[in-house]
This record gives sequence, C-alpha cells and structure tokens, in this order.
Amino acid sequence: MLDAIKPLLDSDLVNEDTRQAIAEQWEAKLVEAKETVRSELREEFAQRYEHDKTVMVDALDKMVTEGLAGEISALNEEKKALAGDRVKFQNTMKENANKFNGFLVKQLSEELEELRTDRKVSKTGFAKLNHLLLVLWLKKSRNLLQTRKT
Repeated sequence: MLDAIKPLLDSDLVNEDTRQAIAEQWEAKLVEAKETVRSELREEFAQRYEHDKTVMVDALDKMVTEGLAGEISALNEEKKALAGDRVKFQNTMKENANKFNGFLVKQLSEELEELRTDRKVSKTGFAKLNHLLLVLWLKKSRNLLQTRKT
C-alpha cells in the first residue's frame, strides 16, 4: 500500500473493518489501474505494430518495385542490344553473301574464260595436228607413189 497512508492505517484511529475495506478498495483500484495501463500498452503496441508493419510493407514494396524496374530496364536494354546485334549480323551476312557471290561470279568467269582459251588452243592444236598429219600422209603417199613408179 501507499507509504503515505500506511501509518494512518496502522494506527488505532481506523478500525479493522475500515482498514480491510480501504485495503480492498486500494487493491481493486491498483488492479484496475494495472489493467488500464496494460490495456493502454497493448493498444499502443498494437498501433506501433500496425505502423511498423505498414512501414515495412511499403519499404519492401518499394525495394521490390525498384529492383524489378532495374531488372526490366536491363532486360529491355539487352533486348534492344540483341535486336541491334541481329540486324548487324544480318547486314554482315548479306554483305558477305554479296562478296561471296561476286567472288564466285568472278572465279567462274575466269574459269570459263580459261576454258574458252584452252578450247581455242586445243582447236588450233588439233587443226595444226590434222594439217601435220595430212602433210605427213601426203609426203608418205608421194614417197610411195614415187617408189612404185620407180
């Protein structure tokens, strides 16, 4: 009990029933005050919990949103870079195909020109060979004729 009224209650001025009634009332008020304080503390802690929970959810939402925004941005940049690389690759392949086509046409035309030249040379060679064979045959024929005449 409160130290201020304890000497009064311990003195003979207050009888036992009154002392008992005061003690009971004191205890009842003390229990009521404790319950009130507990209730207020629970309410305050509940409010703090709700506030902290809201702050944490907002912070987590912000963190996730910023993280996702960064990842999406990076993904979009990679997608654009990939599209650019794909275009560069296709242009390079077209350029290389054109170069190869030009090279192939040039080589083929050179080979055909060489074939034509070889055919002309061989035709000329065959003509000369035929002429030579004809000349040799004629010489041999003359020699035979002369040997028969003689």
